[in-house]
Amino acid sequence: MLLHFSRKSLSLQFFFDQGARLGPLGLGTREQTSGFVAGIIGPTTIKLSESEIRSALRDLSGWTVLDGKHHREYKFADFIHAFGFMTSGAIAAEAMGHHPEWWNVYNRLTVDLTTHDAGGISAQDVELAGKLNALYPNGERPELR
Repeated sequence: MLLHFSRKSLSLQFFFDQGARLGPLGLGTREQTSGFVAGIIGPTTIKLSESEIRSALRDLSGWTVLDGKHHREYKFADFIHAFGFMTSGAIAAEAMGHHPEWWNVYNRLTVDLTTHDAGGISAQDVELAGKLNALYPNGERPELR
């Protein structure tokens, strides 16, 4: 048996010799030929501590914590710019396999980030917040925040 760890998930791989097969609970029996099974058995993403969250916020311009989630409100010139930002953000989020909670009204976008599997804010939320900030065209123009 091989146990493989990665940052996003725990992968458990079983190797059986000749004559083994999986029973009803995924346990090996000796009733069939050889077999191999790989599966995801759960996330290993860990909720950040309060001090880790405070530290991350120092590097994330415009982000706060609201209701236990990373929170930011973006402002754009108009709806087209807000929607374009959401499109770019969606591509970044999809590439990470981590998706924001967000709401758009005309030129404003509200974003909340949390990792439900971890029960709060995780490093994935911090990473996605940084990517969204990097995509924000008005970065340091307070009048458009």
